[in-house]
Amino acid sequence: MKLKNLFNSKNLLSRYLLIMFLVLHSGLFAQTGSITVKGIITGDDGMPIPGAAVLVSKEGKPVGAVSDFDGNYAVEAAIGDQLVFSYVGMASKTVTVTSTQLNVTLSEELSQLNEVVVIGYGSVKKKELTGAVVSVKSEDLEKIVTSDLASALQGQAAGVNVVTSSTPGGDSEILIRGITTLEDNTPLYVVDGIIQEGDPRIAPSDVESINILKDAASTAIYGSRGATGVILITTKQGKPGTLQVRLNASYAIQNRRAAVPLMNSVEQTYFDIVTLRNTQGAFDEDAGASLPLTLQPYNFQNETNLNELVFNNNAPTENYNLNVSGGSNDITYNVNFGFFNQEGLQRNSAYERFNTRANTVYEKDKLRIQTSLGLSIDKRDIPVGNLLSQAIVYKPTQNGLDADNFDDLDAGNGPEVNTLGWVVESLQIKQDSKAVRANASVRIDYDVLDDLKLSVNSGLTSTNTYGSGFKPFQARFTSTGNPQNNPNSSYIRRNSAFRTSLSVDAGLTYQKQIDDHGLTFTLFATTERYKNEAFAAEKLGVTNPEGYVFDLATGTESVTSGFDYTDTRIGTIGRVQYNYKGRYLLSSSIRRDGSSKFGADNQWGTFPSVSAAWNISDETFWKSLKKTLNNFRLRLSNGSVGNDRIRSYSFSPGIEQDINYVGFNGTNESLNLGSSQVNFANELLKWETTTTSNVGIDLGFFKNKLTVAAEYYYADKKDMLFPVFLPLSAGGPDNASVTLNVGNMTNKGAELTVGYRGKTGKLNWRMNGTFSTNENEITKIDGDTDFLFTNDCWSCFRSI
Repeated sequence: MKLKNLFNSKNLLSRYLLIMFLVLHSGLFAQTGSITVKGIITGDDGMPIPGAAVLVSKEGKPVGAVSDFDGNYAVEAAIGDQLVFSYVGMASKTVTVTSTQLNVTLSEELSQLNEVVVIGYGSVKKKELTGAVVSVKSEDLEKIVTSDLASALQGQAAGVNVVTSSTPGGDSEILIRGITTLEDNTPLYVVDGIIQEGDPRIAPSDVESINILKDAASTAIYGSRGATGVILITTKQGKPGTLQVRLNASYAIQNRRAAVPLMNSVEQTYFDIVTLRNTQGAFDEDAGASLPLTLQPYNFQNETNLNELVFNNNAPTENYNLNVSGGSNDITYNVNFGFFNQEGLQRNSAYERFNTRANTVYEKDKLRIQTSLGLSIDKRDIPVGNLLSQAIVYKPTQNGLDADNFDDLDAGNGPEVNTLGWVVESLQIKQDSKAVRANASVRIDYDVLDDLKLSVNSGLTSTNTYGSGFKPFQARFTSTGNPQNNPNSSYIRRNSAFRTSLSVDAGLTYQKQIDDHGLTFTLFATTERYKNEAFAAEKLGVTNPEGYVFDLATGTESVTSGFDYTDTRIGTIGRVQYNYKGRYLLSSSIRRDGSSKFGADNQWGTFPSVSAAWNISDETFWKSLKKTLNNFRLRLSNGSVGNDRIRSYSFSPGIEQDINYVGFNGTNESLNLGSSQVNFANELLKWETTTTSNVGIDLGFFKNKLTVAAEYYYADKKDMLFPVFLPLSAGGPDNASVTLNVGNMTNKGAELTVGYRGKTGKLNWRMNGTFSTNENEITKIDGDTDFLFTNDCWSCFRSI
């Protein structure tokens, strides 16, 4: 009976409906409920990709994650959602969620024309560039273990010449397209949109990318600050997803490739004897003259080579970086800690730095707030500059030296005493510098309308530097080989400098796409304020060889230098960008700058630019060549930039008082206190301007496996600024000067960059090569000036 009731039609229908209801609703729940999707992200070679981004859009709200060191990821999604997988240098891939397990393989992105390039007050796709801009990625910088960002750029970009320092922590010199002015040729650094005063000394581990602006059409957006080229630095930002912790550590050993070959004692003695014989009247063997004591055979017992004394063998370099990043849908963070320690190859040289940076981004609805905090503390031991040259002239027949013990030193006799004294003095002099750099910036973007964005960017940078020098008592020797006992030959020196900079940019960006036409209007106002203070003092008479503080010196003390000045710049910027189908591109900008370094009548300058590009390979007539030459682009640009890199207050005279005027008291002469001008005013001083024309061509073969970029430029510089030293007849003291617009100069050159990206089996490899040439010519010098003297060397001059 029960069995019969179970299978009757009425019960069967009710059970069927119940089962169908549960099945349908379970599928509905599966479709609308979130599940955890997991998987592994790998490359074409099968290796996991750490740090790859995974994004899914749910009701307009992005949800994301980042793969770990083994390529694993986990993200909340629903069946039917689309996940977007991306990684730098790889082609993005979109995959529909069908189950809880989803493994993805990313392929290398050979066509990089869609990469975004920062150009100053905005960004464009690489394909839409109209100026001469070179990009360097973080992975290229991280391959080089160095404390200096400039050193990491060496050989990375055509037309960018880097001269590295020979000592750890020393400043490297960067020239973009050669010598562009007679004074300061340092390029402008911009970190996350904030203009820096000089090299920001940022750690390479903090950098995401670097874009170098080389032509005037690109740098004109920075007006007077872009005269020597612009280096745009973008620091690393966080990505949505779980907490990621990465530690990179490296340890390296440095050694000299080869020392300067020096003569041994026999060769040195033979050289000295031949020198005596060839000097008429200095040594006459026929007259019975005997060899000097220093050339007697018993001196052959010494075989001194100071290369081992002034150089360090196996000098270590340590580099550690700890990175913590992550975030949610609304806020991301990236925190980096770094420690760098390098012992120099030269004795008494070393560098140590601790740095940290914290970046956050808050983004919700129409508002985006980006903040950055950075701090670096470094210490540098600086060797005496002429130690190496002194060690070379130290003769092998002289006694050996112990750099840590000079108490029982036998100085010897004769002229060798001088070389001994020089080396000992240089080894005992201690010089060091310390610097504390802190910076903070806030950028706020607000979408006023769908196509209109309001941006405000402000930054504050503070740099404190401290330097010291110590020359101990008895560091030199007398002509008889005894230590000098003159306490005034020893000294303690101290210097300090405090520099702050504040900048604020505010403006609007309107971007509209109308069918095939793209328009972007940019309007910004900027202001910058820089304050510099410095002080240096010296005290003689260090009777205590361990007396490394001012109070232990007993001699004369004096203030050797000091200054306190403030510079201000303000400017307005306008730029229009147009493109048609991404094929024809046009950009034009104008900037008007005001600088406090000029007099009231010449404080303002106007600097326009225009540039255009044609993506020829996008034309229909190029289709047949697309497989071989897939990218062919022609670029043209012309622009003007200004330069105000001169001494502050050049339009105002400087006065000094000194007891150097002769007066008469009856019939007797006497020295009297008088005043004289140190720096003469020039209220007519005006902007130095540079107008540059640039022609560029970009080629990409075989889906951009082979790329070629070529540039030719010509720059015409007018009204160059330079301090001219005045004769004593002008009424000033020694070295009195006046800053003038002294003349004109041309600068022209060509650049070539060739790169190839290939794959052999599971091995991905690439080669890059650069070539550049540059020629400068001074075409006009006002007045009767026959020579130009540099600021840091009176004997360094060149005839015009």
